[in-house]
Amino acid sequence: MTGQPLTTVIRASAPWLILLVSFLLLITYVPFISLGLPNLLGMPG
Repeated sequence: MTGQPLTTVIRASAPWLILLVSFLLLITYVPFISLGLPNLLGMPG
């Protein structure tokens, strides 16, 4: 479709994919982020 080799596309998107997966793991395994932060912002929970 774009005329770019697949390896070029993968190399360009790999840093973003790593960033997204790392934030997913952080939100999943650090409960303070998903549970404590809304309480700090004054949301009932």
